[in-house]
Amino acid sequence: MWVYTITVDNILTAPWPVNETELACVVCLTLDGIRFLRDQGRALATLGPDTVWLNKRGQVRLAGVEQSYQIKTSDTNADTLKLTALATGMRSMMATGAGHGRWSSEAQTFLENLPVKSLDMLMKDPFLEKATDESDLKLCVHGANKQARHDLVLL
Repeated sequence: MWVYTITVDNILTAPWPVNETELACVVCLTLDGIRFLRDQGRALATLGPDTVWLNKRGQVRLAGVEQSYQIKTSDTNADTLKLTALATGMRSMMATGAGHGRWSSEAQTFLENLPVKSLDMLMKDPFLEKATDESDLKLCVHGANKQARHDLVLL
């Protein structure tokens, strides 16, 4: 059974920054989910920081797949596939992240290309090579969990 621990929204509100490897992992694994749906002739109805879930192992799942809808091959553009929404989320993570204006040229170029290049081209982008292993997200998930528990204690 897969149980989510945090969302990207939790990462965005955490008091520590996300690093480039963590960013690449979240984006790459989200794109994997989008590609899987596209290959089934479907697209997500919505994508946002509250619909990208991570578990303790650093695995990513997309919420709302049950509300996905049928698409035609001709409809596979950035808006339909939610690549524009993913770009917005990536931009938010970069704004609060470790790079804070010092992100690599690969990360910046990937962000620019996200709403304009095809999904298949994006999956071959050098930036995603930084997403070496889901375990790179474990520390991020652990930290966000720790912060969430701390916030609950303060209530």
